[in-house]
Amino acid sequence: MPANVSLGRQRFIHVLPGLALVVLSCLAGSPANTQSTRPSGAHDPVDGLWMHREMPVRYSESMTLTVHGYDVRGTGTYMMEGGREGTTTITGSKRRGELTLHIVRDSGVRERWTGRLTRGRLRGELVFEDTPPDHRRFDFQRPGSVPRRP
Repeated sequence: MPANVSLGRQRFIHVLPGLALVVLSCLAGSPANTQSTRPSGAHDPVDGLWMHREMPVRYSESMTLTVHGYDVRGTGTYMMEGGREGTTTITGSKRRGELTLHIVRDSGVRERWTGRLTRGRLRGELVFEDTPPDHRRFDFQRPGSVPRRP
């Protein structure tokens, strides 16, 4: 009997490194180690509808964003004082809490917005890419929230 136990231990000792390698491989490919550590079905706080309104100047913009890992995608609409309305296409990224959005209007105007989600608002700076650099504070809030002064 002792010979069988010894032979079983020797086999186990030879198989152990391979078994450890298989376990480590499984852990390395687990969803917990991918770029997005959100539980399945959970939403990023940036996901959803965002709006910007300026008064008394009649200008508004809305966008719906979706975050997948580091990528941000969205669509939106805008309305300007002179009655000009249109749509926007949004691509971007989210890294270490900072968002960079590339906004392209149906008119061809390109903008870059960079900022962060802070106290329930997307606070950042907007740069018009097709003209000489024009940097402006530009925040988005959720619909129904009370606009705050910068």
